[in-house]
Amino acid sequence: MRRRQLLPVLLLVGLGAPGVASAGTFCVKPATGCAAVDTFEQTELQNALDTAASDGEASTIRLGAATYTNTSAVPFSVKDVNNTDPTTVVGAGRGQTVLTTSNTADVLRTDVATGITTIRDLTVRATPGAMHRGIVGPTSGAARGLTLERVDVLNPDQPAGVGADNVVSGATFQWIGGTSVAGASGIGLRLTGGNISLVRDVAIDAGIGVATGFSALPVLLDRLRITARTTGVVITRAATVRDSVVRIDAPAASLSGIDVQSGDSGYTANILNTTLIGPPDGSAAANLRGVGVRAAVNNTDTTQVFLERSIISGFGLSIRREQSNPGGSMSVTTRRSAYDSSPAKVTSGGGGSLVQDALAPSFGFVSDSDPRLRFDSPLIDVGEPPAFVASPGELDLGGDPREVGPAADVGAFEYQRRAPAVAATVPATATGGQVVTLTATGTDPDAGDALTYTWDFGDGTGAAGPSVSHSYAPGQRTWKVVVTDPTGQTATATGTIDVAAAPAPPVVVTPPPVVTPPTTAPRAPRLTRASLSRRRFRATQAGLVLRFTLDRRARVAFVLQRRRGTRFRTVGSLPTTKTLPAGSRRRAFTPRLKGRRLVPGSYRLVLTAIADGKRSTPVRLTFVVRR
Repeated sequence: MRRRQLLPVLLLVGLGAPGVASAGTFCVKPATGCAAVDTFEQTELQNALDTAASDGEASTIRLGAATYTNTSAVPFSVKDVNNTDPTTVVGAGRGQTVLTTSNTADVLRTDVATGITTIRDLTVRATPGAMHRGIVGPTSGAARGLTLERVDVLNPDQPAGVGADNVVSGATFQWIGGTSVAGASGIGLRLTGGNISLVRDVAIDAGIGVATGFSALPVLLDRLRITARTTGVVITRAATVRDSVVRIDAPAASLSGIDVQSGDSGYTANILNTTLIGPPDGSAAANLRGVGVRAAVNNTDTTQVFLERSIISGFGLSIRREQSNPGGSMSVTTRRSAYDSSPAKVTSGGGGSLVQDALAPSFGFVSDSDPRLRFDSPLIDVGEPPAFVASPGELDLGGDPREVGPAADVGAFEYQRRAPAVAATVPATATGGQVVTLTATGTDPDAGDALTYTWDFGDGTGAAGPSVSHSYAPGQRTWKVVVTDPTGQTATATGTIDVAAAPAPPVVVTPPPVVTPPTTAPRAPRLTRASLSRRRFRATQAGLVLRFTLDRRARVAFVLQRRRGTRFRTVGSLPTTKTLPAGSRRRAFTPRLKGRRLVPGSYRLVLTAIADGKRSTPVRLTFVVRR
């Protein structure tokens, strides 16, 4: 039942607030924009799906940027009750809205009686385990189906040896934009129904990329990027693989880029503008590099395979046509395809035929990891067999026009012959004779195109290279840089530079020498006529007077020494005076050191005058402290 409250009629009139979704639209928090009655908590996704199923009309469920985890024992399920109300589930974006599960093998199932269920703009994350699947569509039926738009289905932690179909559907199926990651042994996409299917702009990483079968109507696999461990595509019914790259990234004896198996008499498999790449060079011996295209008949069926404008690279065998049971027929025809067609690389046996129109296996890829064609690839403009016409609106794997130039290219990517672009950095002003740096940065949308740079400085001279230096004479000059790609297409940047005359050199006036009168460095002060009023006294003696004479203003420092045997040793210092004026000075002397009386013995008082950082010759006075 649709979850609604009975509200007073007056409250329902005129409440059509802006931004509130129309009937048939439900929000699951944190999604917003729905009426309160049509808004569900984040944990109530299945309740929202059930409400939409019984709503009696086509419904849309909005999901927010959050992870929706199913804790139930059954998967999230999209279904219908009235058989007439397809459901659309819309997320906030791939990687932002995530559906996952903690208790079930499947994350999401769709099983409507009629209509197409649409899942859009979200990520489904499966959990590792045997037969753990991400999305399971309807099992069959021409009147129902599943559409995925910009959907990622991820199970990267699926352990090796544990197979599962990451996405599986048996009814009408369409997947436009997204990713399927199924683990080392999983199948990225399995199509099991007998209805038309379209898969476009999907990246797949799995043990087996795509498995098609039991389809009486055509299956189109368009602009796919498949990385597989064992087989890129398995075909058992009518199917077309077009404008795609299939890469096998692990060595194995039984691997194949595309495996065509007889499953129904009279069907055709088309492999068009597809690039098949075997394990990396040096990763395995030839017997572990598998086969690019395997065509096998094991019953009495009659099957045809057409390999057109395609590339097979890096496999132990390019093509293997074989028959395990007599009576059937498997015919393989290649047209304008590049692969090693030597007898050691192509095997053919059993009923049927092998007809080859092979180009030399010289590909001209941008790099080992980038199968786009360089400007000098021999596969440019040579891929058009007789009467070939590109399908209306057909694009290559990069999303660019398929036929550029006099004929289509071979492989998944069409070399586009696009002009480069250039931006230059040049100072607006300079001074005559000054060396300035002129820098240009060129870009080319065609990968692998090396660019050349030609500069015209505007004064009859020039240079080559992306960064050059030049010095101008005064005046305004118009500079220009031309960037050229290997096909002769160019881009130009131009501008002006205003060059001012260099300023006249400054007049240097030499002033007369400055005569500095000699200065006399300050001399050290002198301290003389030092005496104590008594030379022998007790430590309790009072009224002792110390006298000395200074020849200039100075401070006086006092060091007290005591006789130890035949030598005097320093036992402390008396406070240094403030700066005293020149002349005869006197000050009281108390036989104490740091407040304590001096013990009986022989002492020496050392006086030093200090001024301007210089010291006088020390003057020593001896005295005796009696018992």
